Amino acid sequence: ILIAGLDRIERGRNGIDGMFILSSAGKEVWKENRTSRGWLTIVETVENWDGSGQNYILAYRRRAGLLPGLYDGYGKRVVTFPTDGNVMYADLLGHGRQDVIVYTDEKAWIYSSEMCDVSKSVSGGALPQSKRLSHTTLYPGGEYPEV
Repeated sequence: ILIAGLDRIERGRNGIDGMFILSSAGKEVWKENRTSRGWLTIVETVENWDGSGQNYILAYRRRAGLLPGLYDGYGKRVVTFPTDGNVMYADLLGHGRQDVIVYTDEKAWIYSSEMCDVSKSVSGGALPQSKRLSHTTLYPGGEYPEV
């Protein structure tokens, strides 16, 4: 079990933040050595983006030209989304993988780990929605089932 977090190293106009990963024993596994300015990053856990069952760290609102992206459990960026904006994620089609939606006031882009026909739902009907989606905030947290 790994725990991802964000350290607000310095706040204010020229602030800086950095992501980190801790082991279940509380030992530091990885810490971002961020050199660009920006301290409004939001990090969340995205489960099963690519169907592998692996969790990824979604980071967005990074500022300083850093686009939203997914990071693995070693802090390596594995996906960069080519548009900046706020981000949500959900299994939009019932295919068992999380899709990522990057949106602005004018437009939304949907990203998936493989090509999908968004006009067709795998489930054939409405999908159940998690509490996280119906109670959204810019201060994410969540409820995770005990393993």
